[in-house]
Amino acid sequence: MFMFIYSGGVRHHGYLLIIFIFFFWISDYYKDSDWISRFVPRYILSGAFKQGVLLIIALCLVTSVMRVMAIIPQEIRYEFSGSKEIAQYIEQNHLESKTWVGYRSDKCEAILPYFVDKKFWYAGIQDYGSFVVWNTEYKENAHLSSEELIARVNKNFPERKDLLLVLSTPLENPKGHGFKLIYQNQKHVFWMQDEHYFLYLPIDQ
Repeated sequence: MFMFIYSGGVRHHGYLLIIFIFFFWISDYYKDSDWISRFVPRYILSGAFKQGVLLIIALCLVTSVMRVMAIIPQEIRYEFSGSKEIAQYIEQNHLESKTWVGYRSDKCEAILPYFVDKKFWYAGIQDYGSFVVWNTEYKENAHLSSEELIARVNKNFPERKDLLLVLSTPLENPKGHGFKLIYQNQKHVFWMQDEHYFLYLPIDQ
């Protein structure tokens, strides 16, 4: 999946490393298994090969320390993502009960872990959801214009009652579309800079 559909991001790659080390660790217990020998070449389970792989992993971890030393001060001073700040604003201003219209889904989903049993109505798929399904429908709707976005909102919520737009890019001509900007991220984001959010309410609310 990661090779052919989606290469992943910083939230995924650490898990892949942990899984790889785990399977490498337990391989000693299965090196004499007939089932394993049918799928894994014998030399991969040999001691010399494993020592070479462990040496490569150790070198990669050592070189990563330099990068980590540069990241730690930024982790302390700045935000990794704008999702936490936006979640705090929503909570402090009692906007949890509104219907959240999110776009793009792969950016907006980072806000949901701060709330219990809350979902977005994603404009890309025109349905409610939480995590992103990386399929053709997502890909075909990943670059909607402001006009297309508002047209979908008007079609599905003609009365615009209790709506909160949560967008990862600013809405073009919001007043012309009947919305007003109430907040956007103020804190500096040092890593996930595309997780910068803009909150809109209907003008008459």
